[in-house]
Amino acid sequence: MKVIEDSPQRFVVTSRRKIIADLASLFFLSVGALIAYAMTQENMRDILNVFALFLGLLFNGIGAFGLFHNASDEAVLDATTRTITIKRHRLTGRDTLAIPFSELADIFVHEDDDMHTIAFSVKGRDNILLETAFSGNRKVAPLARRMRDWLDAQTAP
Repeated sequence: MKVIEDSPQRFVVTSRRKIIADLASLFFLSVGALIAYAMTQENMRDILNVFALFLGLLFNGIGAFGLFHNASDEAVLDATTRTITIKRHRLTGRDTLAIPFSELADIFVHEDDDMHTIAFSVKGRDNILLETAFSGNRKVAPLARRMRDWLDAQTAP
């Protein structure tokens, strides 16, 4: 994650698309395609080979899902509009979610084993994670603190 802009009006954090996740997805897609192709050959017709064909198609599904859901993420805290906007750029398009400062309860680090990402606690909703693919980067804690401090400076009376 990287801070793109830190001004009194805007605080922008971006997280690039995880290349390793794309490579893993392409690997699954390729292996699945090879297994599926091999099992369609004339001499591959018994029940074990049908299972292998199913396994190949499963690998294809995992690979395609990974490619389509891996995203680059961006959080824009805007003092002018008093909103935080979370943007996700995927192969299938762009998703945008705007949350008013008044609904934002906290900015914190969400941990899952050794993986970390910034999360937003929103009143009346589930927590919203900044990254769809977690990273092992421990620098997210100081970044979450910077975002909270920036937000506190904007919402202070």
